[in-house]
Amino acid sequence: MTMVTGLTLPRWMRRTLLVTAALNAFGACMMAPPTGGALRLLAGLPEGEPLYMWIVAAFVLIFSAAYLAAGLAGRADTLFIAVGAAGKIAFSVLLGVYWIIPWIRWPRTVSVRSSSRSGPSSAPLPMAISPARRS
Repeated sequence: MTMVTGLTLPRWMRRTLLVTAALNAFGACMMAPPTGGALRLLAGLPEGEPLYMWIVAAFVLIFSAAYLAAGLAGRADTLFIAVGAAGKIAFSVLLGVYWIIPWIRWPRTVSVRSSSRSGPSSAPLPMAISPARRS
């Protein structure tokens, strides 16, 4: 009796899940505070609060074990595959967005025109997003 039920996976999907399990295990090591500092520095990822880094490492490691179980069993629920794919997509989009933000030329101030009120016709407002500038 297997622990994983669901669709029978083709060979390419089993291999993909096994590789994903290994990559997630490495990612969990990268996020765990005792081992991850140097690995995060090499990858260019920022430091974080230890509690939150442990929470992220735990989630990533749990998914690693689930990917390994599904890959070895050759069966997986479609919901599990969909949730895993959505997590990978979200991770990739967030990395891409935060990688490109420093290169976007944001306006320094925003002008607001007053209609018939007294006072200046435009007042500078601070930007909601103020990314670090690259020189």
